[in-house]
Amino acid sequence: MQKSNSKIEYTSKNLQLRKVLFIVFILVALFSFGIAAKNLFSWQPEYRIVENNVVDGNEVILKYCADSKAEYEAVKNIYNESYQKIYNLLDESSIYEGTNNIAYINAHPNQKIKVDGLLYEQLNLLAEYDNNSIALAPIYELYKGMFSCDADYQLVDYDPLLNAEIAEYVQKLLSFINDKNHLSIELFEDNYVELHVSDQYRQFAQENDINSYIDFYWLKNSFIIDYIAQQLLASGYDQGVLSCYNGYFRFLSNDALTYHYYDLVSDDSIELIADLNYAQPVAGVQYRSYRLLDFDFLINYTLENGEKRTCYIDNKDGLSKAPLSSLNIYSYQDNCTNLLLKSMKYYITDNFKWEELDKQDFYYYYLEGLQLNYNDKNLDIEVVYPQCSLNLR
Repeated sequence: MQKSNSKIEYTSKNLQLRKVLFIVFILVALFSFGIAAKNLFSWQPEYRIVENNVVDGNEVILKYCADSKAEYEAVKNIYNESYQKIYNLLDESSIYEGTNNIAYINAHPNQKIKVDGLLYEQLNLLAEYDNNSIALAPIYELYKGMFSCDADYQLVDYDPLLNAEIAEYVQKLLSFINDKNHLSIELFEDNYVELHVSDQYRQFAQENDINSYIDFYWLKNSFIIDYIAQQLLASGYDQGVLSCYNGYFRFLSNDALTYHYYDLVSDDSIELIADLNYAQPVAGVQYRSYRLLDFDFLINYTLENGEKRTCYIDNKDGLSKAPLSSLNIYSYQDNCTNLLLKSMKYYITDNFKWEELDKQDFYYYYLEGLQLNYNDKNLDIEVVYPQCSLNLR
C-alpha cells in the first residue's frame, strides 16, 4: 500500500481561525439561548387567540389572557380536547370509531343506542324545552344548498318560495317531522337513546336520498361554546372569551371587555352601531339576517331584491324567518344554550313582539330604523353610529 505524500499542517493561522469560529459558535448559542429564555421568562399577559388543533373545528374561537406560557398551554389543551369531544359527538355527517354520535344515531334508527353522557345531556335539554329544531335536518339541507348559491337564479332548486315542487316536498317533510308517530327521540336510563322513525318516513327518506333525520346545524356552536366554557371554568381558568361567527359568545371573566355591535342600517350598508362594555361574566346570542363575517355563507343569503333567507326555520311552515336585521339576547346568569332555547321563538316568527321579550329573564337590544332599543338600564353603551338614538324600554 502506498503512503500518501499529502499531509495536514497545523499552522498558527489555522489555529487562530478555529479559535475564532469556536467563539462565534459559543456566542450564537448563547444568543439563541437568551432569546429562548426571554420568551420563556418575559411572557406578557394579554388576550391571545388560542391555537386550534381540532380537525374541521375552526368556528369557535377562544381568546385567553394567560399569566404564563405554562397556563396558556394548559388552557390550549382543555380547549382543544373539549372542542374535539363535543364536535365529534354533534357531527351529523361523519361517524367516528368508538363514538356513537349524531351521525351514528341517524344511521341506526329504531335501535337503542348507548351514547356519551354529554350527548345525552344535550338531547335531554332539547326535550326539556320541547324543542324539535334538530328534526328539521332534511329541510336544513335545502337551505344549506340555498346559502351556497352564487346567484338568485340558482335558488330555484332549493327555495320553497320559488319552486312549487320544493314547497310540496317541504310540506310532506313537515308532516313527518311534526308528528311524533313518525319521528321522536326516546331517552332511557344509563344514557341510552333511540331515534324512532316510522316505516313511512324511512321509505320517504330512502326515495329522496335523505341521510339525516336530526341535525344540530345552526344551534351546534351554542352547545360547543358552553361545553368548552364549562371545562375551562371547572379547571379554574376564567380569563377567556369564547365566540363564533353565528352569534354566540361567552365572556368568562370580570375584566372590562367591549363588544362591538354591527348592524344593517340600509340594504347594503353595515355599520358599527355601538360599543357595549361589560365588566362581568356574560353570555350572548345574536340572530342575524345578513352576512357580516366570512362563515356567514353557511347561515343566510340575501336576494338581489333585498329578501332574506336565513337558517332560522319555522317548524310550522318550513320557511326561514328574520323579522329584524338582528336580535341580540344576553344574560349575566344563563349560558348560551339556555338563552337560545328560551329566545329563538321570538325571532323565528312573522310577527315580532318586543313586549313578549320584556316578560323574559334575559336582556335584549335590537335596531329599529336608526333607534337602538334595549331593556338593561345598567348596560354601558357608547353609541358610535352618529345617526343612531337610544331607547330604553
